[in-house]
Amino acid sequence: MNCWEGHGARDLEPPGESMTYSNATLEAAKRFSGKAKSDLLRKACETGCLHTDGCDGYILVDDKCFRKADFNLPRCVHDFNLEIWMWTFTSPPLPPYPPHPPPSPPISEQNTVKFFAIGDWNFDHSGESEPNYLPGWVHNRVVCTSTCQGYIADKMREEAAKWPEMYKFVINAGDNFYPFGVDTEFSWEWDGRWGQVYDGLPQMVWYSTQGNHDISQVNRECACGRSKEGCSQIRKHYSGQPTHRGQTWYMPDFNYWVKPLGDAVPLEIISLDTNHHDSGRICPWNVCDRHSCGGWENPYGCTVGDCMGILEDRNFEAERMLRERLDANIGGNVIVFTHYPQEYLLWGGVLGEHGSPGILDQLKRTDVTITFFSAHVHVTEGPKELGPNVEWVVGGGGGWSCDGEQGVVTGDVEVATGKVRNVRMIPAPWHVCCRDNPHPGG
Repeated sequence: MNCWEGHGARDLEPPGESMTYSNATLEAAKRFSGKAKSDLLRKACETGCLHTDGCDGYILVDDKCFRKADFNLPRCVHDFNLEIWMWTFTSPPLPPYPPHPPPSPPISEQNTVKFFAIGDWNFDHSGESEPNYLPGWVHNRVVCTSTCQGYIADKMREEAAKWPEMYKFVINAGDNFYPFGVDTEFSWEWDGRWGQVYDGLPQMVWYSTQGNHDISQVNRECACGRSKEGCSQIRKHYSGQPTHRGQTWYMPDFNYWVKPLGDAVPLEIISLDTNHHDSGRICPWNVCDRHSCGGWENPYGCTVGDCMGILEDRNFEAERMLRERLDANIGGNVIVFTHYPQEYLLWGGVLGEHGSPGILDQLKRTDVTITFFSAHVHVTEGPKELGPNVEWVVGGGGGWSCDGEQGVVTGDVEVATGKVRNVRMIPAPWHVCCRDNPHPGG
C-alpha cells in the first residue's frame, strides 16, 4: 500500500484543472464500477502523465487525474517501531510580512499582572487502552495519566478566576505536541489538543519554544533545514490563524526576545532554542527513523552530522542573542526560558552532547535579575539556585514519564518595575497525574 492509497487522496484539496482523459477512456469507464473502474482510470492517468509536459507523478482525486507536482504534498514516512504512517510536508515560503506583534494586554490601573509557566504539557491519550497504551519501547517505571493535563488546565482556570483580568501571558517551555510534534500550522491538533484543553482561560499570549519532541519525523525539515520556514510551530506564528479559543501562539523564530507587556513595562522575555542538548536522539530519528544511523545514511536529504550541526548553530545563536539582550537590560529584569534545565547546560546531554557553559554563565550574571524557566525532565519544582538568580523547572502533565511532582507555575510582574515576584507552584496530586507503567523495562 502506498501513501496515497493508505490515507486517501480524497482528503487533498485539488489545485485546479485536472488532466483530461481520452473519449475512449471515458466511454469505457461508464461500463465499469468499483475496483475495475478505479484500475482503468488509474492506468489512463498514468499514461496521460507520461505524455504531459512537466508531469513526473500523478494522483487520483474523486476519479479525476492531477499532476502530483500541483499539490503541496506530504511525504509519507513509516515508523517501524510504532507501525504507523506519518506525514511531513514540503513547506512553501513564509508570508512576506513581519511577525505579528503580540497583543498588548490592557493593564489599566493595575499595579501587578500575572502569568503562568508550563512545559511538557501535551500527550495524545486518545488511543489509550489498558494495559499497553504506550509504545512498548517506553520503559519508564512511572508514566503520566490521561487525566493529568486536563486537571492542570482546570487548576489554571480556577486560579485565573480568582484574579479577574490579571493573567496576561504564558511561558511555554516546549515539548508541546507529544510524541511527534505537529505536521502543519493548520493541523486539527492546534484546536483539538491545545485550544480545547485550555478553553475558558483569559485571553493570553503563549510565548513558546520547541522541545525535543517538537522536532520530529512529521516535521523533518525543522531538524534537517536551516530555515525557520521548515518548522510548523514557527509557521503557526505567521499563519494568520495563531489564536485558538482566546489563546495566541507566539514563536517567530528559533531564538527571539519580546516585551510581553509593551514598552511601558520594563520586562523582557528571552526564548532560547537549545535542542542541541538532545541531538543524539533527535537527529537519528529524523534521519533514519531509528535510534542510531550510519554516518552515510540520508534517505530524507540530511545526515546525522548535518542535523547535529544545524542544532549546534541554533544553540550558538541562542548564546549570542542571550548575551546581547542581557547587556541591553543591565539593572533590569528579564524572564529567560528554554527547554533544558541548568544541569544540561552544565554537563551536556545524556548521549554525550556537550554542555553550554557560556549560556549558563550568562544566566548567573549579577547585573541583571533573571527568572529562568526550563522543562524536559517531567517534574515541576523550584526555586533552584542559579547564581544570584533562580530557576523553575516546569511540567504540565504531558510526556511519557512522571519523574516527580506535576503542576503549573504562576508568578506576578510589578508593572512599574518589571520585577518578577511571588513565583510559586500549583501542584497536582500524585494519584491524578502519575501511575505505574504496565510494562516497565519493555
